[in-house]
Amino acid sequence: MAASGIGRCTWKRYNNHAIVASHFFKNLISLKHRRCSGGNTGHSIEECLFDLCKRRHFISGDNLTKTSLLQGFHSLGPLGKELKKNLVTQWWNSIVLYREEVLAIDTLYHIPLQAHASKNPLVTICSESWKSHLQGKDCTQDKPVPLLENTIRQNGVLREDLLYGALQQYVSCLDLMNKKLPFGLAEIGKCFNPIPDKNVGKKVSSIGEQTLASLTWFSSAKTASQWRDYWLRHRLQWWQKFAQSPSSFSTSDHQDDQGRKVSEIQYRFPWGKEPIESLCSKDDSTLLQMHPGNNTQLHGRDGRKSVIPYVLWVSGNLERGLLAYLSDALQLSETSRQTKDLRRS
Repeated sequence: MAASGIGRCTWKRYNNHAIVASHFFKNLISLKHRRCSGGNTGHSIEECLFDLCKRRHFISGDNLTKTSLLQGFHSLGPLGKELKKNLVTQWWNSIVLYREEVLAIDTLYHIPLQAHASKNPLVTICSESWKSHLQGKDCTQDKPVPLLENTIRQNGVLREDLLYGALQQYVSCLDLMNKKLPFGLAEIGKCFNPIPDKNVGKKVSSIGEQTLASLTWFSSAKTASQWRDYWLRHRLQWWQKFAQSPSSFSTSDHQDDQGRKVSEIQYRFPWGKEPIESLCSKDDSTLLQMHPGNNTQLHGRDGRKSVIPYVLWVSGNLERGLLAYLSDALQLSETSRQTKDLRRS
C-alpha cells in the first residue's frame, strides 16, 4: 500500500504497535499491502479504508461509517492525531507564517444567538443554572420556554463556523494594518454541528465536532474577483501537492441560498465526491450588517481610494482533509488463486 504525500506516510507494524513519525516530510510510517478477496467495488474499498484506519490507530470508535466520519462523530487515534497536527502545521505555514498581510486570531466558541444562521442552534446550559430557573418563584407551567430563551440569549450558542469571529475583529485588525487593503484573518478552531436523528425527523440526536481552518480575506470590489481566482487556484494546488493522485481533487461551483457564488474543493472518495473546502464570495453588506452605525470605521485604503471591502471566506474541514489523504494512500491489491499457485511453484 503506497502512502499519500501528506507526510510521505507509509504505515508500519513494529512490536505489534503502530508508531508515528513526529517530523513532517522526514520520517516514514509504512503500510503493508492489503489483500482483499472479491471485486474492487466501491463498497469493498470503503470497508477496507475504515478497517485499516481503525486497526492502524488513525481513527477510533465503534461502527465507523461514511456518515459518522463526514459528520465529525468519531475520535482520532495516536497516528491520526499526528497526521492532523502535520496537516494543521502545513496549512498554517502556507496561509499565515510567510504572509505579512494575514493576521492570526483566536475567537470564542460561543456566539450571540442572533448571529447564528442555523435553524437548530446548539446551546450549552449549566444543569445547576437550569434547575435554579425551574425551581424559582417566577417559574410556572407557561414560563419554562421564555426562561429557556432568556438563558440562551445570555449564554449564546456554539459556533458552527469561524466567520463570525473574523468579521467581529475586522475593525481592530484594520487599524493594526494601518487601514491598508487587502488583508486576511486566519484561524483554526473547533466547531460544532447538530446531527439529526433519522428516525425522529429533524430532532437533534447528537453533536458532531469538526476542526475548521478559516481564512477571511478583505479586498476592494475592484480586485475581489482576481483575489477569488488566486485563492481558489492556491488552495487546490495546496491540496494536490501532498496527494499521490492529485487528480482526485477537483473544484465545482454553485450558488448558495442568497445567490452568492460558492466554489468547493472536492475529493473523490470511494463512495463519491465530498467537499473538503469551500470559498464563498460576499459583498460589502456582510461588514455593514456586522458593524451597523458608523460606516467610516469600515473603510480601508486600496491605493488612493477609501472603500468598504468585499469579503472572501475560505473554510476547510481538516478532518475530512485527513480522511481524504488516508483514502489517497489506499491501494488495494487483489491476488487470484492462480497467481498464488504460480508463486508457490
